[in-house]
Amino acid sequence: MSSPPATNKAALAHMATRGFSIRTRLIALVLAALLPALWADLWVVNLTHRLEREASARLLEKTTQALSMVLDRELAPRTDAAPVLPADLQRIIDAQHLANDWRAAIIDRQGRVVARHPNHTEYTGRLITPELQAHIRAHGEGLLDTISLDGQPVTIYFSTSPQGWTYVTGMSRERFQGLVPKAVFHVGMGLLLLLVVSLMGAVWVARGIVRPIQTIKQMALDLREGRRVASERTGLLECDQVALAMGEAARSIQQARDELERQVSAAVERTHQLEQHVSHNQRVEALGRLTGGLAHEFNNLLGIIGNCAHLMRRQSTAPALTPAIDATLRAVDTGGRLTQHLLRFAGRQSVRPCALSLQRFLPEVGELLRALLGRRIELATLVDADTPPVFVDPNELELALINLALNARDAIEGHGQLQLHATLADATECEGLPSERCVRITVRDDGPGMEAAIAQRVFEPFFSTKPPHEGTGLGLSQVYGFCQQAHGRVRLQSTPRVGTTVTLVLPAHRHTPDAAQPALPHQPSIRHARVLLIEDNAALREATRVLLHAYGCEVVAAADACEALERIRTQPDIDVVLSDVVMPGDMDGIALANHLRQKLPHLPVVLISGHAGDAPLPPGVALLHKPCAPDTLVAALEQAMGQHTPG
Repeated sequence: MSSPPATNKAALAHMATRGFSIRTRLIALVLAALLPALWADLWVVNLTHRLEREASARLLEKTTQALSMVLDRELAPRTDAAPVLPADLQRIIDAQHLANDWRAAIIDRQGRVVARHPNHTEYTGRLITPELQAHIRAHGEGLLDTISLDGQPVTIYFSTSPQGWTYVTGMSRERFQGLVPKAVFHVGMGLLLLLVVSLMGAVWVARGIVRPIQTIKQMALDLREGRRVASERTGLLECDQVALAMGEAARSIQQARDELERQVSAAVERTHQLEQHVSHNQRVEALGRLTGGLAHEFNNLLGIIGNCAHLMRRQSTAPALTPAIDATLRAVDTGGRLTQHLLRFAGRQSVRPCALSLQRFLPEVGELLRALLGRRIELATLVDADTPPVFVDPNELELALINLALNARDAIEGHGQLQLHATLADATECEGLPSERCVRITVRDDGPGMEAAIAQRVFEPFFSTKPPHEGTGLGLSQVYGFCQQAHGRVRLQSTPRVGTTVTLVLPAHRHTPDAAQPALPHQPSIRHARVLLIEDNAALREATRVLLHAYGCEVVAAADACEALERIRTQPDIDVVLSDVVMPGDMDGIALANHLRQKLPHLPVVLISGHAGDAPLPPGVALLHKPCAPDTLVAALEQAMGQHTPG
């Protein structure tokens, strides 16, 4: 158990010997920054020195040439009869007003000084230095560093005229060199001093960094060994922050260990809860299957009651029975909607989008919402006349409106109002959607509203402001998912103490629901038609047979698909088939319709069921939902017969 830490220590020691220390890196950084600057400064000083020497040389040359020109101009008018006097030459030099540290002289052919500045009386008539004589004889003109007659180091420029006179001007060598050499010395010493100070500073800074890092290293080792880690001040802000973070990490690790122990102690309890949850899901699934089966049977009962009530209304001659029959039919419609809700919550309701007229749909949903909202909340439903239909799943849209209404009901305290409004959306609201023509459905309440932070998260799955056991957080996420699936969008606006508005923008359907029926006036009548009725429920089969007979049909009944195929074989003059979907045997209604499409493509088929599942329907086959109003049933049969009438 002790070998892994030893291995880690050896690896850390090996890594430490391979790299460079902070002190070495800081010294290298200082050298890398200062040495190029030192070189650049020396180069600039050298360039300045050279330029100043060149400027001084040009000045001496021009001064000598000027003196030569002055002397040549003064001596030109004279003849041999009028000799040149030293006083005249001295007067010419004095007239130049040279500085005291400058030197000027006129030298004859023998190398004697004839005139001089300064101290002409002391040096006139003396011979120049042999060095200067040699340069004059060798070059006749040029720049020379030499020693003057008074023993001072000077830089001179000499020029010999054709008459044999040599003109010399010069200045002290210090002046000729300028102040650059001293500047070079001062800059060099300053940079050297800066380099030394910087290196000492780097060593001092490195020492101040290494100690905190060693402290951090020790804390890391303590943390690895599981020992208590105390946050110590190191004097370096970043290291102090790291030390503080490591101390917090140590405390967090200890807390995590405690939390892990608590979690382990609670694992058995959570496992037990999970088993209960799985059992609950199984019960819910079983309840769903039971609910779907009951809804199917209930739809059959509603179909029997509805068909009988329609027969009574058609054949009754007693006006006193009309209110009772109408009430029965309304109860059948309400029961049908309730069974559709049961099927939806049981997961047995098919999801199929269709063209939906909001002028009919929203008032029907409003009746259901009023039952959910209760008496304390007033519901208002408004659909503009020019609102086009939408192409959505009616069940999903209804569920979305139910979820919004339930949220509004839970939010409103006391009495309140809820408004549903459908209208044609503006062009700006359709931007980014596949359809350029959309419908806007607005759900507005006058509840307490919500803050912006909450409004931004309401569409997140499982987000809820309700207590844990009072909300799932899936209501508004269903609204969002429905709008996305329908290629639309949803937005929410809420103002505290004012209310909340949820807007659904859904693409409008390209055609009106009735646009696909232009030939409706030419469809054949159901009267005298031979209808094959397939229904496994005997009572509903009989009630439907009597209802179709009342509309003038000749009905051939069958209890399942096998019996229906036998009826078609023995009685081939069937005009239309009306079949239930869920039937006993190996072939249900959809399978029967597919079989008839292959064998008898010209035989029209209409399916009717309380729930058909999600299996795709054959092309050209209509699906009706139980309980179905007689007018809707007859219209569907006539439309199917019209579509399959030979052209």
